[in-house]
Amino acid sequence: MSEIQYPAHPGECLRDSVEASGLTQNEIAAKLNMDRGSLRRLLTGRSPITPKSARALEAIGWSTAEHWMRLQAVFDNHPMKPIDAETPEELKRILRERDVQMPPRGKNRTNNHTETWVACRLLAALAESSLLQYPLRVAHFDRPDLIITLPSGQIGIELVEAIATDQARVDAQINFNRADNESSDVEVIPISRIRVSDARRSQPEIKALARCKAWNEPPFMGDSIERDWLEGMLHFIEKKVERFSHEEFTKYPINWLQIHDNWSPRPYENIAIDMLERKLSESEWQKPFNKVFVQRSHSIWEFAKDFQVVKHPIPQPWLPE
Repeated sequence: MSEIQYPAHPGECLRDSVEASGLTQNEIAAKLNMDRGSLRRLLTGRSPITPKSARALEAIGWSTAEHWMRLQAVFDNHPMKPIDAETPEELKRILRERDVQMPPRGKNRTNNHTETWVACRLLAALAESSLLQYPLRVAHFDRPDLIITLPSGQIGIELVEAIATDQARVDAQINFNRADNESSDVEVIPISRIRVSDARRSQPEIKALARCKAWNEPPFMGDSIERDWLEGMLHFIEKKVERFSHEEFTKYPINWLQIHDNWSPRPYENIAIDMLERKLSESEWQKPFNKVFVQRSHSIWEFAKDFQVVKHPIPQPWLPE
């Protein structure tokens, strides 16, 4: 496991200056015309450098106000910086400030965009649940992607987006075509729906699919859409279970898997969730992961080792428009 390197909070830099000065925090607070509590929050990274405090630091000869505001801007603009929250309300406030919008696929979208977007919605949905305790810290790592530190211990969370590879390639090509104002010049293409088990299509095939107005698919029969969805979810769960066994993954007492369900076509939710619950109860998925979460557009479904399924609504600010 390796922790992602973040830009330092300006308070860390200020703390070095305070320690080097030989002055007490009370003396520094008096020089800056602020109370000791405000200074302590600043030094511990819980409060930002403001234009007023930046000017006060410049006035006592500790660099320039522009320097301090630049450090704050670099820190603020990094979407994956750690989160420290004392209460559910503080966590949701930080998430609202932190949340990012994902660019369209193929238009400079990065893993950071996706992971931040998914993590914000998971944390917002669970903020007031019994699964989280306060104070907490959320940090971005690698293998697993997130670490939540609670008073009772740590939770490792691995994130994955569930979408067929060729569907993602088609979506990216569609967005590229729109940017170039390329119109659809193919009316119908004979193709069945895209499945996770399909052989990889060639780039000319992907471009043709992205230009067509309709696919000449056989009619969906019964629960075929739900079964395709189930195949996709199990594929990504099994893939993560396999990778979790590798040495580079750090195992925690509690380990979660968060699936961002971006599957197309969308199944009937209740039918699909029931199918996944039955399938997981028959498998050994729970050996590495204590819980699997499936994030859909308006809710996150929690699958636990005891096979209880819980639906967590995603709060309003994080719902799709």
